[in-house]
Amino acid sequence: MGDYEAEVDAAALKLSQVGITIGPIALPSEFKPAEFVQTVVDYKEQAVRQGWVCTRGIVISLDAKLTAAKAALARGDTIAAKEQLNALLNRVDAQAGKQLSPEAVALLQFNT
Repeated sequence: MGDYEAEVDAAALKLSQVGITIGPIALPSEFKPAEFVQTVVDYKEQAVRQGWVCTRGIVISLDAKLTAAKAALARGDTIAAKEQLNALLNRVDAQAGKQLSPEAVALLQFNT
């Protein structure tokens, strides 16, 4: 193995020992919409902590949609909640590669 390959292997090993993995989880046997939206909020917060969201503006935009979805569910308006989550997905798609890293996009798209 050459020096370059050894350096890459050492770097990969070091990275594998540091950090966290964020990924999708299976839906619970009883789906609870409010808990689902909270999970999406938690994933968004994890993406922010990881530095996968580039600006405060996009955080505010995503928060507004998630807050509106939670409020709609609290009113019993599942259609409005779904519309807000779709708006969130549209915003994520529009900011992919701009204000959102590929990791943030994947995390939010796959889990929303």
